[in-house]
Amino acid sequence: MDLIWEYHCNHQSQITFSSFSPIVNGVNIYIYTYTQVHVQCVKHPLYRKENIQNIYTRDGVHNIYLDTHTQRYIKMKQSKSIISIIFILSILYVNGSILSNVEIVKNEKKIQKKSQANLLVDDNNNNNNNNIITKTVEQNSNSNNNNNDVINNESPEGRDTAFHYVFESCKSDQSNMTVQVDKLNGSNGIPSWVRATKFNNGFGKFEGEDFQFNYLFDVMAYIVKWQIVGNTVTFANKFIQSEYFQIAEKSTPTYRTFGGVKPPMTTKEKIQTLAHLVSDNLNVNVQRFGNRLLAISDMSGEMEIDPDTLDTRGLLKWNDTITDKFTMITCAHPSQLAGEKYVYNYHVHLFSNFPHLGKLDTFELYRIDTSQGDTLTREVILKLPISNGYTPYMHSFAHTPNYIVFFRFPLMWDIMKIPFAVNILPAMVWKPDDQTLVHVIDLKTQQIVQNYTMDPFFAYHHINAFENKNGDVVVDITTVPCEGSDGAAACKHMNSFELETLRNNSYKIPKNTLKRFIVPVKSGGGKIIDDTKSLKVQTSFDLPHVNKFHKGKPYRYIYGTGDQGDGVWWNTLIKIDTETGETKEWYKPNHFPTEPDFLPAPGATSEDDGVLVSNVLSGDLNTSYLLVLNATTMEPLARALAPHYLPYVSHGFACMD
Repeated sequence: MDLIWEYHCNHQSQITFSSFSPIVNGVNIYIYTYTQVHVQCVKHPLYRKENIQNIYTRDGVHNIYLDTHTQRYIKMKQSKSIISIIFILSILYVNGSILSNVEIVKNEKKIQKKSQANLLVDDNNNNNNNNIITKTVEQNSNSNNNNNDVINNESPEGRDTAFHYVFESCKSDQSNMTVQVDKLNGSNGIPSWVRATKFNNGFGKFEGEDFQFNYLFDVMAYIVKWQIVGNTVTFANKFIQSEYFQIAEKSTPTYRTFGGVKPPMTTKEKIQTLAHLVSDNLNVNVQRFGNRLLAISDMSGEMEIDPDTLDTRGLLKWNDTITDKFTMITCAHPSQLAGEKYVYNYHVHLFSNFPHLGKLDTFELYRIDTSQGDTLTREVILKLPISNGYTPYMHSFAHTPNYIVFFRFPLMWDIMKIPFAVNILPAMVWKPDDQTLVHVIDLKTQQIVQNYTMDPFFAYHHINAFENKNGDVVVDITTVPCEGSDGAAACKHMNSFELETLRNNSYKIPKNTLKRFIVPVKSGGGKIIDDTKSLKVQTSFDLPHVNKFHKGKPYRYIYGTGDQGDGVWWNTLIKIDTETGETKEWYKPNHFPTEPDFLPAPGATSEDDGVLVSNVLSGDLNTSYLLVLNATTMEPLARALAPHYLPYVSHGFACMD
C-alpha cells in the first residue's frame, strides 16, 4: 500500500477530504466511515471507494491508503497529462473552527522517522498492573500513561490498534544490538541460567516498488534472532536475500505464487514464471540441520543462513543423487527427536513414474544423518507412488523412536495443474471421497507396516506422538474444522490467508479441536481409535509446542496460541495439562504473541520446569518484544524490546547455547 494522506488531528473531529481532477466532474458523493473518522470523497475512476485499501488511526494520526494498482494508474495519468493530478485539502473543521495544525506528509519514510522516536518506552512504573493470573487477563495501563506511545485501543475495523502492524512490512534490517530488558511482575527478570538463542522465520515485506502481494504465503521472508544471556539480550533481523527478494525489490517477481500480485502480472511476466517450478522465498520455518541453519517452507529447497550475522549464504546444494529439479512439495516441519542423529522429512518427486499415467509422481521419505556434522547427503528410505495425480498437503507428521505416521488428508494438490499455473492456490482441492489415509512406517525395516482409512479431516500441526505401554502409537493433533461433507471449511481456511481478508477483519481464527488418536500398531485392529475424551481439553488453540525432551515420548503439557473467543487473531498464550484438562493463559489486550518455545531449566525435575519465550507485537509500546514467562505458572518474568515492530513471524526454534 502507498500512503496518500496523513493528518494530525483530534480523534473527535470530523474530517472531510475532497478529491479534484481536471479529467473528472465531481459528482456522486459518498461517505466512507471508520470509527470516529469520516472520509468524504468525490467518486470517480481514480478515487472511488473500492480503491481505498485501508485507513489506520493511531496517535491522532489518520493514514489513508490507496491500492497499488490505483497508484500505478495515477502515475500513468500524471505522466501523460499537462496538469498533474493533485490532492487538495479543502476544509478541515474541529467543532466548527479551522484546524490549524494539519500536516500533510507525502511519503511513508517521514512516518517512520516520526514514530521511531517513541519506539522504546519504559513503562516499568506500570508493571504492577501487568501481572498475569491464571484465567484472568492482563489489563492495559493506558489510563496511567499520557505519553504519545500509548495509542487508541479502537481501530477502524473494530480490532486492536496494533493489529495492522501484523501485516505491514518490516521497516529495516537490524544487526546484532543490545536491547532494553524490562523486569515484570516484581521478578528478577530473565533467570541467570538462560543462555539461549531463538530464531524465527516470517513474513517481512508485503510489497515491492510497484506491486503488492495478495496472499500471506507469498510475502518476502525475513529472519528474527534473539540472543539471551540472562538479562542481557541482543536482537537482529534480516531479509532473506533470495533471488525472489532481489527481483521484487525492482519489479514483480516472476515466480509462481499462491495468490498472485496486484496489479496482476502481464502476459510476458506470466510466461516467465513457468521457468521457475518453485520459489526460493522460503518464509515458513527455520531449523537447524547439524551445524547448518536453514530457512524452509512447504515448497522444496533450503536457504542457508549465517547463524551469527543472519546473512544469506544461498540455496543449499546437496551432495546426493536426488534430482531436486522436480521435487516441489515438501514439509515445513522436519522432525528430529532429542538425542537421535536423524532428521526426517519427505518430498514429492514430480513425474518420476512417467509415462505411467495413473501414478506420475512419487512420495519419498528421506533422512539426514546430522552426526556427520557438515553432511550434505539425504538418504531416501521409502518410496510410495502417488495415484491419480493428487498429493496430500501435509504440513507436519507424527514421529516416535520406532515409527513415522503420515496422515494423508484429502486436502490435496492437483499435480497436473501446478506446472502450468501462475497462482497455485487454485490447484488445491478437497477430495473427501479419498478419505484420510494413514500410513505407519517402521523406521527399522523402512517399510509401511500398517495402513488405515479414516473419515476426511484436515490438520496443519501435529503436537506430539508416543508409543504407549501396548506398543501402539498415540498421536495428538490440532484439527481444523471441516463442516459438511464437501470440506468447504478446510479450503475456505486456506483462502482466508488472502491479505485483504486478513486486513479487513474477515478472517476468523478456526476453532481447532485437539484430537488424540490411538493407532493400533501392535494390538491389532483395522480401525484407529478416537481417544480424545481422555484428554478432557476443550480449549481451541494452534501453533503447538512441547518440551523437546518429551517429543516422541509420553508427555503432559502443551504450549500454544489461542484467542479470547473473538476469533480475530491469535492474542493469547496457552498452557494445557493433558492429564487434568486445566489451562493457564497469558493475555494482554492489544498484544499479539506468536508460537512459543520452551527452554528447560538445568537439572529440571518436572516437565514444565523452565521458561516460555514468544515474540509479541505490542500496540501499547508501538513495537515488538520477546516475552519470557515462567512455564510453570505462566506469569511474566521479563520482556526484551525490539527497536521496531515485527510483522507476523511464523515458525522457528529456541535452543540452549
